[in-house]
Amino acid sequence: MNADGSPPTALGHTGSIALRNLVAAVLAASAGVHAGLAPEHLREAPRLGAAFVAATLLLLALAAALVRARRPRNPAALAAGALAVLVAAYVASRTSGLPLLGEHDEPFDALGLETQAVQLVGLVAALRLCQPVGRRRAARAMKGPDMSLAKRFGARRLQLSAIALIALVSAAMVVATSGAGATHAEGVHSHAAHAHAPAAHDTARAHALTARQAAFHDAMRKLWEDHITWTRLAIVSFAGGLPDLQATEDRLLANQADIGNAIRPYYGRAAAKRLTGLLRGHILGAVTLLQAAKSGDQAQIGEASTAWYANGRQIADFLHSANPRNWPRGVLRSMMKTHLDETLSEAQHRLAGNYAQDVRDYDAIHRHILVMADALSSGIMKQFPSRFR
Repeated sequence: MNADGSPPTALGHTGSIALRNLVAAVLAASAGVHAGLAPEHLREAPRLGAAFVAATLLLLALAAALVRARRPRNPAALAAGALAVLVAAYVASRTSGLPLLGEHDEPFDALGLETQAVQLVGLVAALRLCQPVGRRRAARAMKGPDMSLAKRFGARRLQLSAIALIALVSAAMVVATSGAGATHAEGVHSHAAHAHAPAAHDTARAHALTARQAAFHDAMRKLWEDHITWTRLAIVSFAGGLPDLQATEDRLLANQADIGNAIRPYYGRAAAKRLTGLLRGHILGAVTLLQAAKSGDQAQIGEASTAWYANGRQIADFLHSANPRNWPRGVLRSMMKTHLDETLSEAQHRLAGNYAQDVRDYDAIHRHILVMADALSSGIMKQFPSRFR
């Protein structure tokens, strides 16, 4: 029996404390990550956000129980189970999805993968704590390499204050990372909001960019202006039953490939293909929604609308996964939702024959799409600065 009353483990008494400290630190760090991400998820999907809050509290409770328990096996087993569930949930959210929590086809991201790696280390350590051995083996272990381990991790259990500090630092790092990206995106948003200001403003902006930056900035704007222009023409042709509808839709779909190809030099062929596919889904989903709206079938309208907005979130999440520092997920999701809301309003007013409001809708769409285009071009230029000198 160890001095603290716990059964001997494969690492002996000091090794057992080192493992406790390691698992508790992992639990606290994971709790901090979940706490830092909870506000964003609460805004986007309340049930998922609530799950993140619950995970934060559970992880902190397990960390405290582990360092305070006289016998570590039970809290270690609970910790191993919790960490295993979190890792499995992350993988599921990026593959099959977590429909009950409102998440589907989430992309893998650097922060998530790093967190899972840390949690796997904690899982292995927790499982080690669950494996008691005989006194003799424990005694030999105490004289062996576990002493150097104890020196590295400390022979004393972590204090609750240390657990709280680890969690706070972890949460602060997550918030700071997200905040930096959000601040940048807001700066882009502020600039783009003045897209229709006097020409002197645009001239000053152009002089602030290198030639390559200005060319890329303008090219991205043209792609997305083409996107809303051909979308509008498709809406007009659809509403009026015009014979050019098919040719207009073909041109609109070609624009999605153009946008996908625009990111290919930076993120590769697979990413370009993925973005093109998502954008084609965006257009085809809009066609389905238009058809449902014209028929007046509320059930079809609801189903088509749900699928269309889900596709918009997928587009935002895919872009975030490619450039998380400069394209915060929450910002991109908000931008995509605004784009969808405004486009839907434009289509509804066109179908209803409210042409004056339809024109005002398009003006709002044009202003907003420049916000999106500038956010995308600026994010790429910040991620690959050497290509724009």
